[in-house]
Amino acid sequence: MNNPRTLSAMACVAALMTACAGAEPSTPASSVDSSGPAAALTDSSAASPLHVRELPAQTHAKLQHLSNHQQGAAIQDLLNHIDRLHADQAAQAADGAALARDTQRIGLQVVELQALVAAQAQVIAKQGSAIEQLQGKLAELAAVVAAPTGPGGGTPKPPAAPTNMVAVGDVWVDKYETSLWTRFDGAPVACGALQAAVSAAFAAGATPDSIYLGADGPFCKTTPGAAICAYRQYGSPPGKFDDITCGDYPGTFPPSGYATDLVYACPIEGVRPSVCTTWFQAAAACAASGKHLTTNAEWQAAVSGTYDPGPALGNNGDCNMSSGKVRVTGQASKCTSVFGVEDMIGNVDEWVGDWMVSGQASMTGK
Repeated sequence: MNNPRTLSAMACVAALMTACAGAEPSTPASSVDSSGPAAALTDSSAASPLHVRELPAQTHAKLQHLSNHQQGAAIQDLLNHIDRLHADQAAQAADGAALARDTQRIGLQVVELQALVAAQAQVIAKQGSAIEQLQGKLAELAAVVAAPTGPGGGTPKPPAAPTNMVAVGDVWVDKYETSLWTRFDGAPVACGALQAAVSAAFAAGATPDSIYLGADGPFCKTTPGAAICAYRQYGSPPGKFDDITCGDYPGTFPPSGYATDLVYACPIEGVRPSVCTTWFQAAAACAASGKHLTTNAEWQAAVSGTYDPGPALGNNGDCNMSSGKVRVTGQASKCTSVFGVEDMIGNVDEWVGDWMVSGQASMTGK
């Protein structure tokens, strides 16, 4: 070396790495070439010299056997290694940033997926209830269209009637005055399932008032698992009989009939029929249940044979003409037509589907 007492910091590190790697000298110290590219790095005039006495004795001994050429090669190797380290660090930093972005994106996707799963679970639950209701309705329809033969292949049996309906000519007519219902879960109302729920509630001690109040009534508060607690009746709240106080229909079922939510019409035994109902509401509720308001001709046929005793004869099992109250359905054993339709005279007024010029006595509004 030109100056065995000093080395630049770069040469020191390179020489130290070479020494640590156990490199053996290939050229005697006496034949060192001072004209190589590393000569300037080992010159005593280099900036910030690092004295050899600061290195361990073993490294100092090995440095004395390195030629300038070997030192230059070692420095170049170190520079290449440092460049690779810098490149690796930059790549790792980029990978870390990308990983952080991916982690954040995955986290957001997980939150979205959780919300989607929760929403889908609600849809599935609602669909399950709707399917149950539709199955009940399909069973009713299947009973209507089926015409099994009698024993031994004799005369076919008449089709089974839909829930609480009787045949009048070629149509089915509600046996009882209609009441309007919804389910709290928004599923369609099957009249057969509703009648079963009402009958079970009566058997458990419920009253028409508590059934009307549904989940808010005393019966459902003491028997929360009862099937009737899934339903809500409208149009005949306890003790309310006039057009002003009895209309408790939801805002989505306005008097105009432009409903945004469906309300269903069912002839249910043992409850008060729904009143304070406009023609438009009645028509919409019948349509939601797969029915229509009877035409005037259908109504006139269905009422045939109903005995009208007049107000003077009272209401002891006959038509409810003068009590001033609406009685529950199923109590009109003496106010029944020849077809079995009850309370077509008295109790509450009824709409038909026809629009016509009214006579001297007419209904307006509700």
